[in-house]
Amino acid sequence: VDFSMILTGLKALCATIVFLAGSGATYQYVGTKVDDKKYLPIGMMVDIGGYELHVVDQGSGGPTVVIDSGVGCNCLDWSLVQPEIAKFTRVISYDRAGYAWSDESPLDRTNDNIIEELRMLLQIIGAPGPYILVGHSFGGSNMQLYAMKYPNEVVGVVLVDSVHQDQLQTIEVPSMKLFHLLTGATSLGIFRLLSNLPSVQSSVDKHIDKIPSNVQDLYLSQKIKTKFIRAVRAEAFHAEANCNRLKGCDPLFEDQLLTVISAEQPFMSYERARGIYTDEQVDRMNSQWPELQKDLASKSPEGKHIVAEDSGHMIPLDRPDIIVQVVQDMVNLLNLSIKL
Repeated sequence: VDFSMILTGLKALCATIVFLAGSGATYQYVGTKVDDKKYLPIGMMVDIGGYELHVVDQGSGGPTVVIDSGVGCNCLDWSLVQPEIAKFTRVISYDRAGYAWSDESPLDRTNDNIIEELRMLLQIIGAPGPYILVGHSFGGSNMQLYAMKYPNEVVGVVLVDSVHQDQLQTIEVPSMKLFHLLTGATSLGIFRLLSNLPSVQSSVDKHIDKIPSNVQDLYLSQKIKTKFIRAVRAEAFHAEANCNRLKGCDPLFEDQLLTVISAEQPFMSYERARGIYTDEQVDRMNSQWPELQKDLASKSPEGKHIVAEDSGHMIPLDRPDIIVQVVQDMVNLLNLSIKL
């Protein structure tokens, strides 16, 4: 055996790997910088203490509606909802730290830290309560805790296929190893390189065709940033702690209006196709999720539960009309009670 040839081959292989990794990292870095210049913030950047969050503030009137998104989502996921709500009241959406245009945060991605950042953001931009809080998926857990900690600032809560404090008994959080792998692949520019392929675009987000055409490229550009997957990973890491936080306070909405909107088909085939969950896990989640959503509605004496027909988990894109109508009904009811 000629060990010198083997050693030479290994050196060449290592050099190739280092070269490809360096090239990929450079490609990702330069591509991100180009996108940052090409796709400017659609809202305004607000410094909340050494780092900035991106906020979209539309409409006028009250009560002010404040929107928070699910894991992996940003303000653009509300492109079909926010402009409609802005027709009858002030409505604010934002990108949590690490998403889209928002800077990453030095704080752990716990519900408590997130709502304190949101509360500071609202104070800085001059958007005093009372609020109607609208939270989708993970954003729903943030809004539940916000209403519990600051009940005097909240008059209504709309939970859209929201996290439930007991959901980890039904839904398993993907392994951290998967998130580490995705972070590595993103930082090396692999997803950016593949993002020009239509098949890859649809896998990045299966709802891309429902996003207004004029912001689709903008939308995709935010999903291939390294900080995006780091933000997803950080929030997933604290999933158990966040659910336990809700269990510890068991939020009740005695003095706020509450409407829960849940998906008719929350976990569909694309989760199977992506390999995120097995068929058995998807079937179990679909069978138990409706009961969790009903339980959320029961946390208010007059809580309402609405099933969004023909909708998957991404109700803001599948059935935006339902969210808009629920918010409008709540605004009308609250304004009528003020007049009376």
